Amino acid sequence: LTNNGLSGRLSESIGNLTFMKELDLSDNDIKGSIPLELGKLSNLMYLRLSYNAFTGAAPDGLAEMKGLQLLQLQSNRITKIPTI
Repeated sequence: LTNNGLSGRLSESIGNLTFMKELDLSDNDIKGSIPLELGKLSNLMYLRLSYNAFTGAAPDGLAEMKGLQLLQLQSNRITKIPTI
């Protein structure tokens, strides 16, 4: 869903998509904080959220996602990224 003109906030219900292996929402206009529930996506391998308007700290749960191979958060207003 990259570069689709998406706006608004990322819903906490994203945490219900536990089967997901790749999430690419880069190059949109998504605002607000990154939901804590994103850390529940234990099968996620690729997470691209760059070039949006996310704010605040990235969830600490991202550091616990053992299968995560790629994390792109650049060009947001994120104040803290957990050590992965």
